[in-house]
Amino acid sequence: MVTWNVATVDPPDDLTSLLHLNDPEGPDLYEVFSGPLRFVSDTIFDDPWSQVFMSTLAPLNYVKGLLLLFFCKLEHLSFIRDIQATYTRTGIYGYWGNKGGVSVRLSFYGHMLCFLNCHLAAHMNYASERVDEFEYIMDKLVFNCEKAPKIADHK
Repeated sequence: MVTWNVATVDPPDDLTSLLHLNDPEGPDLYEVFSGPLRFVSDTIFDDPWSQVFMSTLAPLNYVKGLLLLFFCKLEHLSFIRDIQATYTRTGIYGYWGNKGGVSVRLSFYGHMLCFLNCHLAAHMNYASERVDEFEYIMDKLVFNCEKAPKIADHK
Protein backbone atom coordinates (compact mmCIF):
# COMPACT_ATOMS: atom_id res chain seq x y z
CA MET A 1 0.00 0.00 0.00
CA VAL A 2 1.32 3.44 -0.93
CA THR A 3 -0.36 6.65 0.21
CA TRP A 4 0.77 10.27 0.24
CA ASN A 5 -0.35 13.88 -0.05
CA VAL A 6 0.92 15.47 -3.25
CA ALA A 7 -0.26 18.96 -2.21
CA THR A 8 -0.34 21.26 -5.24
CA VAL A 9 2.76 20.08 -7.06
CA ASP A 10 2.59 18.60 -10.53
CA PRO A 11 3.46 14.93 -10.94
CA PRO A 12 6.91 13.98 -12.21
CA ASP A 13 7.31 12.84 -15.81
CA ASP A 14 8.37 9.36 -14.74
CA LEU A 15 6.53 7.60 -11.88
CA THR A 16 8.55 4.36 -12.05
CA SER A 17 10.62 5.02 -8.93
CA LEU A 18 7.86 6.76 -7.00
CA LEU A 19 5.41 3.89 -7.56
CA HIS A 20 7.99 1.08 -7.31
CA LEU A 21 6.86 -0.15 -10.73
CA ASN A 22 9.98 -2.27 -11.27
CA ASP A 23 9.43 -4.14 -8.01
CA PRO A 24 7.54 -7.42 -8.69
CA GLU A 25 6.36 -7.31 -5.06
CA GLY A 26 5.32 -3.66 -5.36
CA PRO A 27 2.18 -2.14 -3.87
CA ASP A 28 -1.27 -3.53 -4.62
CA LEU A 29 -3.07 -0.34 -3.60
CA TYR A 30 -2.38 3.35 -4.19
CA GLU A 31 -4.18 6.31 -2.63
CA VAL A 32 -3.30 9.92 -3.40
CA PHE A 33 -4.71 13.18 -2.07
CA SER A 34 -4.19 16.30 -4.14
CA GLY A 35 -4.42 19.55 -2.19
CA PRO A 36 -7.42 21.90 -2.32
CA LEU A 37 -5.62 24.85 -3.90
CA ARG A 38 -6.00 23.25 -7.30
CA PHE A 39 -9.69 22.43 -6.79
CA VAL A 40 -11.15 24.90 -9.30
CA SER A 41 -8.78 24.03 -12.12
CA ASP A 42 -8.96 20.32 -11.31
CA THR A 43 -12.76 20.28 -11.50
CA ILE A 44 -12.75 22.06 -14.86
CA PHE A 45 -9.95 19.91 -16.27
CA ASP A 46 -9.09 16.41 -15.08
CA ASP A 47 -6.39 16.90 -12.47
CA PRO A 48 -2.82 16.10 -13.57
CA TRP A 49 -2.32 13.41 -10.89
CA SER A 50 -5.38 11.49 -12.12
CA GLN A 51 -4.16 11.75 -15.69
CA VAL A 52 -0.61 10.58 -14.97
CA PHE A 53 -1.75 7.79 -12.66
CA MET A 54 -4.27 6.50 -15.18
CA SER A 55 -1.77 6.58 -18.02
CA THR A 56 0.88 4.85 -15.87
CA LEU A 57 -1.20 2.34 -13.90
CA ALA A 58 -4.02 1.37 -16.31
CA PRO A 59 -1.68 -0.59 -18.64
CA LEU A 60 -0.50 -2.51 -15.54
CA ASN A 61 -4.08 -3.66 -14.77
CA TYR A 62 -4.84 -1.12 -12.05
CA VAL A 63 -8.25 0.52 -12.08
CA LYS A 64 -9.26 3.87 -10.62
CA GLY A 65 -11.34 2.97 -7.60
CA LEU A 66 -12.55 6.12 -5.90
CA LEU A 67 -12.64 9.89 -6.11
CA LEU A 68 -9.70 10.07 -3.70
CA LEU A 69 -7.53 8.53 -6.40
CA PHE A 70 -7.66 5.06 -4.96
CA PHE A 71 -6.14 2.48 -7.29
CA CYS A 72 -5.97 -1.29 -6.92
CA LYS A 73 -4.64 -4.06 -9.09
CA LEU A 74 -7.38 -5.53 -11.25
CA GLU A 75 -6.81 -8.96 -9.66
CA HIS A 76 -7.98 -7.59 -6.28
CA LEU A 77 -11.08 -5.76 -7.52
CA SER A 78 -13.53 -8.59 -6.84
CA PHE A 79 -12.31 -8.75 -3.21
CA ILE A 80 -13.23 -5.14 -2.44
CA ARG A 81 -16.64 -4.77 -0.81
CA ASP A 82 -18.73 -2.30 1.16
CA ILE A 83 -17.22 0.90 -0.25
CA GLN A 84 -18.45 4.08 1.41
CA ALA A 85 -17.21 7.65 1.28
CA THR A 86 -18.05 10.56 3.55
CA TYR A 87 -16.69 13.90 4.68
CA THR A 88 -16.69 16.28 7.63
CA ARG A 89 -16.27 20.02 7.24
CA THR A 90 -14.32 22.00 9.81
CA GLY A 91 -13.72 25.33 8.02
CA ILE A 92 -15.73 28.42 9.01
CA TYR A 93 -18.02 26.72 11.53
CA GLY A 94 -18.51 23.68 9.32
CA TYR A 95 -20.23 25.61 6.53
CA TRP A 96 -17.27 26.27 4.27
CA GLY A 97 -15.65 23.19 2.73
CA ASN A 98 -12.09 24.54 2.68
CA LYS A 99 -11.02 22.52 5.73
CA GLY A 100 -12.02 19.13 7.04
CA GLY A 101 -11.68 15.45 6.32
CA VAL A 102 -12.65 13.15 3.48
CA SER A 103 -12.75 9.45 4.12
CA VAL A 104 -13.30 6.22 2.23
CA ARG A 105 -13.82 2.88 3.89
CA LEU A 106 -13.95 -0.55 2.33
CA SER A 107 -13.52 -4.22 2.99
CA PHE A 108 -10.36 -5.60 1.34
CA TYR A 109 -10.22 -9.39 1.55
CA GLY A 110 -12.39 -9.12 4.66
CA HIS A 111 -10.16 -6.54 6.35
CA MET A 112 -11.88 -3.25 7.14
CA LEU A 113 -9.71 -0.41 5.78
CA CYS A 114 -10.27 3.31 6.10
CA PHE A 115 -8.42 6.11 4.33
CA LEU A 116 -8.69 9.58 5.84
CA ASN A 117 -7.39 12.74 4.20
CA CYS A 118 -7.47 15.92 6.23
CA HIS A 119 -6.88 19.52 5.29
CA LEU A 120 -6.44 21.31 8.58
CA ALA A 121 -5.36 24.71 9.88
CA ALA A 122 -1.87 25.54 8.62
CA HIS A 123 1.30 26.71 10.38
CA MET A 124 2.81 25.91 13.77
CA ASN A 125 0.90 28.62 15.62
CA TYR A 126 -2.32 26.69 14.81
CA ALA A 127 -1.11 23.30 16.07
CA SER A 128 -3.74 23.11 18.83
CA GLU A 129 -6.48 24.00 16.31
CA ARG A 130 -5.28 21.17 14.06
CA VAL A 131 -5.52 18.73 16.95
CA ASP A 132 -9.04 19.99 17.74
CA GLU A 133 -10.08 19.69 14.08
CA PHE A 134 -8.64 16.18 13.83
CA GLU A 135 -10.43 15.05 17.00
CA TYR A 136 -13.66 16.61 15.69
CA ILE A 137 -13.30 14.69 12.42
CA MET A 138 -12.54 11.45 14.26
CA ASP A 139 -15.64 11.95 16.41
CA LYS A 140 -18.13 13.19 13.80
CA LEU A 141 -17.19 11.19 10.72
CA VAL A 142 -19.45 8.12 10.75
CA PHE A 143 -20.10 5.41 8.17
CA ASN A 144 -23.31 3.46 7.65
CA CYS A 145 -21.70 0.19 8.71
CA GLU A 146 -22.47 -1.87 11.81
CA LYS A 147 -19.05 -3.55 11.96
CA ALA A 148 -17.00 -0.35 11.62
CA PRO A 149 -19.00 2.87 11.91
CA LYS A 150 -16.09 5.07 13.08
CA ILE A 151 -12.66 5.67 11.54
CA ALA A 152 -10.89 4.08 14.51
CA ASP A 153 -12.91 0.86 14.00
CA HIS A 154 -10.87 0.15 10.85
CA LYS A 155 -7.33 -1.12 10.33
